[in-house]
Amino acid sequence: MLGGKLGNPMDMMINSFLGTKGIDMVNRKVGRYGRVTALHKDGEGYHAVVRLLGYNDDIEVTMLNLDVDEECSKARLGKFRANMPWLEHLLEDHVEGREIPIPEGQIRMALKPFRKYL
Repeated sequence: MLGGKLGNPMDMMINSFLGTKGIDMVNRKVGRYGRVTALHKDGEGYHAVVRLLGYNDDIEVTMLNLDVDEECSKARLGKFRANMPWLEHLLEDHVEGREIPIPEGQIRMALKPFRKYL
């Protein structure tokens, strides 16, 4: 009952991670194209606010479903949606379903207790 009013408690813990180490990890991957300024999980979706290089307006991107292997060594990216159709199509064609490595160390260790909730 408490989780319904304040949000899913597990999502709240995951969002704490995403707002710090998670956003840093994503920005290391996308820094050539822009910067993620906000990142949070809500149910099965991961929502990001992105500022692409050369654009003055923020772009909203949502990824549905993220599968992380048992060792937390790699993640498979799910389906993407974006508020700019061309970007959504680009993500569908080149990013959706892609496996990305998860760096060894603190990030991998921090993900392990939450793996089944991601």
